[in-house]
Amino acid sequence: MSNQLYRVPLHTRWMRSILRPIFRGIFHIISHVKISGRENVPSKGAYLIAINHVSLFEPPFVLAFWPIAPEAAGAADIWERRGQSLLARSYGGIPVRRGEYD
Repeated sequence: MSNQLYRVPLHTRWMRSILRPIFRGIFHIISHVKISGRENVPSKGAYLIAINHVSLFEPPFVLAFWPIAPEAAGAADIWERRGQSLLARSYGGIPVRRGEYD
């Protein structure tokens, strides 16, 4: 195992810098957005964001409005759906197969 730090690939960072503002704009157009609790997000160090979403809107909302562009993992079946697959791949998402070791 290498001692090198993980770096998000350049094309992924580039796509995230495009997708996040686009989705922020979309969410501001379709609803009133009010973010509270940002002071509770650590400014440095590792942490895990876990959301239990009830619709398709929560994951892109969290990814768009989180203070930094977080890594994202999601159910592998997302990568089989046309629109969602394009967004998940563009963002650099990590597919996770339920019940398997990934």
